[in-house]
Amino acid sequence: MKMLVMASVMLAGVFVFTSCNKEGGTGGTTITEGQWIDLGLPSGILWASYNVGATSPLANGDFFSWGETQPKEDYSAATYKYCRYVSSEERYFFTKYCNQSIEGYEGYTDNLTVLESSDDAATAQWGGGARTPTKEEWQELLDNTTEQLIEVNGVEGCLFTASNGRNIFLPLSGTYDQQYYSGEGFRGSYLSSSLNTGNPKCYYHLSCGGERAQVYSTGGRTKGVVVRAVRSAN
Repeated sequence: MKMLVMASVMLAGVFVFTSCNKEGGTGGTTITEGQWIDLGLPSGILWASYNVGATSPLANGDFFSWGETQPKEDYSAATYKYCRYVSSEERYFFTKYCNQSIEGYEGYTDNLTVLESSDDAATAQWGGGARTPTKEEWQELLDNTTEQLIEVNGVEGCLFTASNGRNIFLPLSGTYDQQYYSGEGFRGSYLSSSLNTGNPKCYYHLSCGGERAQVYSTGGRTKGVVVRAVRSAN
């Protein structure tokens, strides 16, 4: 069951707040500090404690289209790096990460189902082994943590706490569709590096803020979404 948590103070980079659930009672909680957090997951990967482009767990950071490495002002097919418009068809076609000829430019297909490092915003922005998690790594996070819907210093988000007591906070950051921004404080959407091979217009993403965080395959590639990075422990 999710709890609504009201924030109180921030000390020395550690976010300290008091929790209150619907059944009553309070308790102290902290957001684990440091850029990389070891949640003790079976894979051994480390999770970043804040989004790419941010410097705090409470900040949204930058927004990226899937397969692009720079934020921009217009998140549409017209500006998407791997789209090309065909006037006779009056629509856009993909030039990379496409396994269906009907969606590829001039029938283009490839066998790429996971972002290459050159197209990974986490790798491009942070380096040092940082990358966007796969759909399986997002699912591993969900399967091995408990989730709380919380509010910290006015920022709504989801806190994922592992059995070793460490946690990460994901703000409900909203998304960009073309030049329109919506959903902040209500819904968080986080990129994965995994393409939806059944529909190359979409990729897998983490959606949080509803009844329960889930990994979905409905993320539109051109929309602007935030990135939470992972890296190997070695």
